[in-house]
Amino acid sequence: MKFTRIFVYLCALLVPPALVGLLLTFSTLSTLMLQQNPVPLEGARSLPAPPRLPGQKPRAAIVLGNDGTQLAELLISYGILAESGAFEVFTAAPERELSATTGPLTVLPHFAFRDAPPSDVLVLPSVLNPRNPLLQSWVRERAAAAKAVLILGEGARLAAQAGLLNGRTATTHFVALEALRREAPGTRWITDLRYVSSGELTSSEGLTATFDATLALVEQLAGAAAAQATAKRVGWEREPATAPMPSRPAIGALEAAQLFLRGGYDWSKDRIATLVYPGVSELALAAPLDVFPRTHSAFVLTVGARRQIFLSRHGLALVPSESATDQPRADFLIVPGRGTSPLTDPLRDPELHRWIIDRNVLVKNFGEEAPAKSFVSMVS
Repeated sequence: MKFTRIFVYLCALLVPPALVGLLLTFSTLSTLMLQQNPVPLEGARSLPAPPRLPGQKPRAAIVLGNDGTQLAELLISYGILAESGAFEVFTAAPERELSATTGPLTVLPHFAFRDAPPSDVLVLPSVLNPRNPLLQSWVRERAAAAKAVLILGEGARLAAQAGLLNGRTATTHFVALEALRREAPGTRWITDLRYVSSGELTSSEGLTATFDATLALVEQLAGAAAAQATAKRVGWEREPATAPMPSRPAIGALEAAQLFLRGGYDWSKDRIATLVYPGVSELALAAPLDVFPRTHSAFVLTVGARRQIFLSRHGLALVPSESATDQPRADFLIVPGRGTSPLTDPLRDPELHRWIIDRNVLVKNFGEEAPAKSFVSMVS
């Protein structure tokens, strides 16, 4: 009886805080990794017109989900394909409306599915609702006519739902592997390669392997010289498909406890802002928005001089989560590069300058660095 009483007292003492901490952890990680409901743009009278696509080059369509798309995979694949100069690149979603991503950044698709032009290449990044029937039917229809399909990370979930992977060899992000083995038993799943080609389909492990898989697609359709020139221009050291993925050691008790504390409690978290401005490189922007949230030790936000639609280096329509005029709290401001020498210094905007001074924000400028090298710089 005495031991039973001690056990009950210990449970009463430890279980409630543990449950609260667990809830806080999931809540915090959700905040760090996903902007679920894009804030509407106040005073926006009209959306920018869709891009003109003359059809003089092969067209590449990148599929977005209105309720969420993996941000790094979107930005990297879009930036590489557009930077190659070999494709007319556009994004398409069920509706042309402000759409969530897995980061503090909203994207406006170039086209709704019903208005999207034909495409030669179909790119499937990870989407948060791969069971959406409209996504599945559109992907199935477009894949049948495409010369090449690029599947990034958990984009394999949508590819499987659309019936693209039966009888094929593919890879995916390791967190989705077991579920996909059950959902797509007719697929031969490869677990130790960065990307895998099977006919017109190329699938990748996702995240930074997106660089290598997308460059492989450029090489397949535009030639080795075009792929190599693109990699050199953006500053990415290519890895072949046969390069093994790094081993993933099991998370021990100490690491799990550290993750729990970093995820659930925010007293030591830095607030890292990333500047969004006209002409910003998609690849350079991807680096801080992918690297820092994965540490679970920092809150990441995006800031513009104003909260409006900014067109990136290659015309992707982006909306930051915060406006400098609202004086958001931040410890650091990262200024990603344009990929070329900037025409004007984005920090010269008076509202932005006032916010930096008033909030005593430390600035780290990556403007002179090759866009893809930002991934290495921010990890080191």
